[in-house]
Amino acid sequence: MASKDLVLHLAACLAILVALIIGSVALGSEEQVNSVANGGFEAKQGDGDDPANWNATRPALMREYFSFGWDSETFHSGQRSASISIRDNHPDVQIHYNWNQAPLDCEPGDSYEITGWVKAQKLTESAFLAVQCWDRGMRKVLGSANTEHETQVVGTTGWVQVKATFTVPLDTWRVVILAGISGHSNRGGKVWFDDIVIVRAAGD
Repeated sequence: MASKDLVLHLAACLAILVALIIGSVALGSEEQVNSVANGGFEAKQGDGDDPANWNATRPALMREYFSFGWDSETFHSGQRSASISIRDNHPDVQIHYNWNQAPLDCEPGDSYEITGWVKAQKLTESAFLAVQCWDRGMRKVLGSANTEHETQVVGTTGWVQVKATFTVPLDTWRVVILAGISGHSNRGGKVWFDDIVIVRAAGD
């Protein structure tokens, strides 16, 4: 083989090898889609003061004892987080306050991991991220997961990453995510949530 032909042959082989390497890297690093809308709390909900895609539990009879915030001063990344504050005079009533959203784009039968970042101030009972898988009509919870089972976020902390895994039962009609704290056990406390993500579990 002439030296020129040999050079061309080697160049072609090198090009194929590079293409194979790039292709395998691209397949191995395929980005997972986050099932949580506005998980970083960056987008605003219309003309209101809440983050887009999120709802807050605001029971009218308890409105003087708590507050929900779309915080621009404390955040894990970006420029916003979502917060919940409990007043010192909260009555001894067992109630949980949470930011929540549904339905999430999770396929029945598949497994997922939820992760997020939580920052606490004077909490006695752990803040949490929770997932609930409901049947049609929202009559029964078929499956659930809660990050406080693995990671307790209490006291006053910096940003702590929490996580949990769950499998969506086959008869699930709606998947709900909640980011919250209890009221009566966290008088005078506050929590911030940021960068909440739900993706398919590895190997699923």
